[in-house]
Amino acid sequence: MKATKDKEFPSDSTFQRLGNKATLAKKLVDYCASSNGYDDVIGIFEPLVVQNEIVEDIEDETEYGFVYLMKSGTYYTIVKSNHAGCRKILGRSV
Repeated sequence: MKATKDKEFPSDSTFQRLGNKATLAKKLVDYCASSNGYDDVIGIFEPLVVQNEIVEDIEDETEYGFVYLMKSGTYYTIVKSNHAGCRKILGRSV
């Protein structure tokens, strides 16, 4: 919005080419760590980098698939599957 009114302000595509927010924060922290006098900037952006690393670890451990609740007579069965043709029974309850 500001770039349309102020010609000296960079457009949003200027920042998009640098990557998403987490990537940009990591690059900024790496640069500030290699240069002197930017300890305050590292203190501001370090939590964002650490938070992103935790989220990436959680996403790596995420297991995707399907869960079905099937009824057979008076019993219900919970079925888990990573593929529609292959089902594994997890448990049975009344």
